[in-house]
This record gives sequence, C-alpha cells and structure tokens, in this order.
Amino acid sequence: MDYATQHHKRGGNARRKTATAASHEPIGVYGLYETSQGCAGSTAGHPAARPGGAAADGFLRAVFAPALKENKSLRGSIENNTIADGFCASFKQLTAHYGIALPMPMPFCYPDTIAQCMSLLQEALKQVEGFYSLRLVQGSKGAFLVSEERHSTGQSLYYLPVVPLYKMLRDKHHKKAAALLLSVGAWLYRIVNVPYYRQEETYLYYQYDMVKEWVEQDTDEEYDSTERQDLEAAATIGDRMEQKLRHPANLEYFTQRLGGFRAWDDVDRECLAVATNAQALFLEYPNESVFRNAPVKEETEDDAAYYDNEVISMDKYISFSADTEGWLFDTVADTVNSDFNECGEIEEPQLLKCFDGNPVTGSLDFERRVFDLMDRLCDILYNYKMP
Repeated sequence: MDYATQHHKRGGNARRKTATAASHEPIGVYGLYETSQGCAGSTAGHPAARPGGAAADGFLRAVFAPALKENKSLRGSIENNTIADGFCASFKQLTAHYGIALPMPMPFCYPDTIAQCMSLLQEALKQVEGFYSLRLVQGSKGAFLVSEERHSTGQSLYYLPVVPLYKMLRDKHHKKAAALLLSVGAWLYRIVNVPYYRQEETYLYYQYDMVKEWVEQDTDEEYDSTERQDLEAAATIGDRMEQKLRHPANLEYFTQRLGGFRAWDDVDRECLAVATNAQALFLEYPNESVFRNAPVKEETEDDAAYYDNEVISMDKYISFSADTEGWLFDTVADTVNSDFNECGEIEEPQLLKCFDGNPVTGSLDFERRVFDLMDRLCDILYNYKMP
C-alpha cells in the first residue's frame, strides 16, 4: 500500500498518550474458542494488523483454535458449571449492551451450546460498527466474554498542513475563515494532542530533518536554491504557526469567532462547517486526546524493539506538517511510505469491552468524528489556493 501518494492530503498529531488498562486482571485464557471479524476498510497490499497486538490486557494476545475444543487441563481445574454460569451471565450482558435480540439456546449443553452461541454472536456483531473480535476468557471471577472494537483509519496519512493556513491568514478574502481554522487547529494542537512536525520528539521532525541533511550534504548539486528555500520556509513558517496554535487566545475566542462569522463563498462555508463540528466535539469531549484509545505500548525490551521497528504507531500517521504538495512533501512522503512498507502492523484506536458483570462504558464515537474532521480539514487546506 502506497500510503503517502494515495493519501497525500491527510494529517495528524504527536504528543502521545496511551489507553487506560482494564480494571480487572484475568488469570488465564480459555483454550476454547475465538471468533474474529476484521475491521472495516481495505487492507489490501499491506500486512494485516494482529488482533489485539498491543491490547491493554496482555492476556488477550493468545491465539486460539478456530473451533471449540475441550481443554482437559482446564476441565480438571474449573468446574464446567462455573464456566457455563459465567458464560450465560456474560452472554446476557453482551446482547443487552449491543441491543442484540438473541435468546440463549436451551437446554444448555456444555460445551456445544457455547460453540453455538459464539457462532451466533459472531454473525450478529458483524452489524456493529467497528466490531473486530470476540473472545471467551477466564478472569478471577469466572468466565466472561470480551469484545474488541476498532476504528479503521483506512491506512491514511492524517498530515495537517500549516503552510496553506499561513497563506490563508494573509488572504483578505478569507482571513476570517482562516481564523476559524486557526481555532480548530489550536484545539487539535492543545487538547487533542496532534503532534507537530517542528517538535524534535515527533516522527515527522525526523523525516524533515533527514531530508535537510540530504540537501546540506549534497555534493553533486542535485538540489538547487529553490529546494533549500523550501526547507527554510517549512521551518520558519512552521515555527510561526506553532506559536499561534499554542497561544491560548486562539482557543478562547473560538466561540466568539464562530458566532460572528458570515460565509460568502464555498471556502467560507466549508470552513464554517468544519469549525462548527470541531466546536461541538470540543464541548462534548473537552479534554480528550486522539490517543486516548491507542493500544498500550509493551514495556519489555524485546517488545519495545518489535514495536519501534514493526508497528506503525498512531503518532506516525497523525501529525501537523508543513505542506502536502511540492518536492519537499513528495520526498518526505516517499521516506514515510518506505518506512511503513517495512512494518507488519498498524496501530488503530481500539476499545476492549469486558462483559464480566461490571458496567460497560466507553465508545469510539470521539475517534470516528475527530478523524473525519481532520480529513475534512486536510481537504480544505490541500485545495486552498491563494489568489
């Protein structure tokens, strides 16, 4: 999959936060049954993501047989009726949570009824947006079901360009519309935690810096003064725009700017729509980061090495960038695409729901809406041409 060229107009953020671990610590996984449904969106041309590859609960990383099988060691340690009781209670909670009209088959015959129910649940959960997998696990209080939901990012680069916004702010015809987008950007930068390419710890900073080294070390005169000027502009404008995004006033005046805005053309109307959606998200989710449901990074040395070299983490494909056109972006995009094609797994927002009798909360509503908003913002900035 050619990420960079196919999705050249998308952007994102860099200050990473990880998901919160589940409140219980299951003591084992049944070698019984697992059914999996891939997340929405095509994965053609790129290695598939490993289900639960960096889940908040490490116990969910086990690989199960594709069909229900009797586990003799488990049967010797846990009574079948305990398994059955836990499954029935969890089944009831899960179907109620998802609004699935699926009665428990009777009479209950262990283990055949569990196999039948898992198959029925798999088919029913295919209709749930973002459903990814279903597992039966053993926790400290008995057996229960765990569902995993994911938001598919479509193997896209969410790179939000600041150079077009800088130019729009200098356009007298769209200066007020640009001020709206500046407030949106300030929210994405300050609250949503989208990484910024001028910050040294970010993935895109490294990519831009690598291109800069190539140009500075050029002895064959492959690069001319134009390329050097583009690099300087990306740094200078990037620093100026980061100061604006960081300034509290651009977030504080968001509502005031929105209330006093009047749209005069299609560009104004598109900016108004994006700003309105952003404010609604800001009011509904005032403190949420785009990384709130990112898979938790493993802590061991071996896992850390795998993570760094084999996983496309969310902060690599979400970030502010300089621009999304021209030789500089094309070069950066090529290096990103080459890097990603060496990886075997892509991180996406995920949510584990454990039906163990405790209240089940949480959703990926924020992620779906904020990714859509970033997509629309990228479209506006990519298509904007200063008069």
